[in-house]
Order: sequence, then C-alpha cells, then structure tokens
Amino acid sequence: MPIGALGNVTVHWRWDQSSAQEVSQHGCLWVSVGEESEAHLVDCGAPGRNHETSVRWVGMDTYVFRVAPGNPKGPFTKPLAGLFQLAQTLVIGVSLRYE
Repeated sequence: MPIGALGNVTVHWRWDQSSAQEVSQHGCLWVSVGEESEAHLVDCGAPGRNHETSVRWVGMDTYVFRVAPGNPKGPFTKPLAGLFQLAQTLVIGVSLRYE
C-alpha cells in the first residue's frame, strides 16, 4: 500500500469453550498496534460459531490480533499483561513504492 494509505484485512476466528467450564459469555477479537501495551476491542461473538471480521484501517505498521474473553459493552481496552489470550495472528502493513 502507498505511504499513508489504509488497507483491508479480514480475520476469520472461532470462539470455542466447554459449556461445563465456561470461560466467558463472549469471545472477542482484540488488536494492538506496534509496541502498544494495551489491546483494543475489535469485535465480539458467541461461543461455538465461526466469526468473520473485516477491518479497513490497517496502515504501515504491525498489528497483533488476539482472541480472548471480552464483552461487546466494554471495557474497550485491556492491558496486554492481563489479557487471557487463546490465539493470535500477526498482520504487517507494508508500504509499496511506485516508480
């Protein structure tokens, strides 16, 4: 992507848990950018389902998307140190040079 432009990313994720030992009512997709110490809520979903979340704000940086418990009503940020992370993926937005 050109410098200053934004790109699209679609993340497919699933929240599974045992109904006998429920971890959280909602599983959520969280993101942190670069060296941030906090994760920001992107989307939440119910357990036992596949979820697809599209974001259109990926720029030239490194984004870590994490699946962890959360609530769609907030809080909308959590410290990474206290996030009960079950999965993660890394997205790197790069700049392309046009000549």
